[in-house]
Amino acid sequence: MTTDLANWFDNLDDVLQRQAEQAGLFDHGTITGNVREFLVHQVLASFLPPAVHIGTGRLIDRHGTMSRQVDIVASDSLFPRFSASNIASLYPIEGVVAAVEVKSSLDKASLASALENCWSIHTLKTEGALTERSESLRARRVAEGISPEDALIEQLNRPLPATYIFSFRGPSNPATLAESIQEWIDEKAASCALKEVYLPRMIVAGKIVAVKNDGFFRMSYTERSDNKKILYVCADLSKPFGIFACHVITAVCSRLGSGDSRWLQTEISDYLPVAKYICELSNSRSIRWVELNK
Repeated sequence: MTTDLANWFDNLDDVLQRQAEQAGLFDHGTITGNVREFLVHQVLASFLPPAVHIGTGRLIDRHGTMSRQVDIVASDSLFPRFSASNIASLYPIEGVVAAVEVKSSLDKASLASALENCWSIHTLKTEGALTERSESLRARRVAEGISPEDALIEQLNRPLPATYIFSFRGPSNPATLAESIQEWIDEKAASCALKEVYLPRMIVAGKIVAVKNDGFFRMSYTERSDNKKILYVCADLSKPFGIFACHVITAVCSRLGSGDSRWLQTEISDYLPVAKYICELSNSRSIRWVELNK
């Protein structure tokens, strides 16, 4: 990562914060549609490659099962999309690289609704097979020192669209967000088989960010003495747009690729100030965890 790119991400966050404040997106009564438009035209357009189409609609698998309505769908422009109207489309899930649920404000009820929407995306059936290259990437990650469980999660995530939840306003502290996520996860685990790959990769609620423990941030089972896995780390961050941008870029570029392999990993992370944001996240005095029994 170069200093110039690190400065670019810092400047991006500063500019977007000012623009959002000027647009009144931090105020009570903000319309969700205004937040969505800001994210599409000011945030995502500033860093996503031209090969990505941004729209809204529902995802569909080849069995005809559809997701709930999704606020922002990022898809590979080489894949077809089926326009149902001027504002909504149907997207084959294999062509979708990321999806964002947008809320004007994130409280317990709106968080639960957004989590259910993300869950509905990942319950669709993807038909892209995990290739030999995917298996070799998993073996390489284990050789690099991560646990086999974490390497498997990375492998299972690879063919799935990354999902996110974004709001300009949220709880007053990370503990409240962590408690709301934990409550929803515990209720879900009690009613069905909880698959952590179905959960959103990141939740942004104002200055509070919840980052999933799936490679971007990692704490293995072996680092815990109570046989629980950390699902999310929640903390206050000074630059929430920066870490959101880094995560989306990493997830999208890992899915686009080139050549004859759909899952060809594009090595973009060396350009991004990921370590800087993770360091701030890890050193936060207000850090809270969301856990899952192994």
